[in-house]
Amino acid sequence: MAKQRRTRQSRELLKLEDQMERANSYDEWYQLAQQHDELSGGEVWRRNDASSLYDHYSINTRLQKLRRLRRKKDEIGRAHV
Repeated sequence: MAKQRRTRQSRELLKLEDQMERANSYDEWYQLAQQHDELSGGEVWRRNDASSLYDHYSINTRLQKLRRLRRKKDEIGRAHV
């Protein structure tokens, strides 16, 4: 039963990947990608940014700084953050 479910899941993932390749707009592709993430488990993985493979704290700190600079329309990074 688990093998049959896995095969069905694999077929659905392949179908979604094919549809993503043929998407006519970013919005269409994005909707399909969200479905793919839900089915594949990518959604859960993406929510947990901690990893032993990289320094997630430093990356998150830099990302927040970049977002603040963008909101201030500071493309050079001169503003104090």
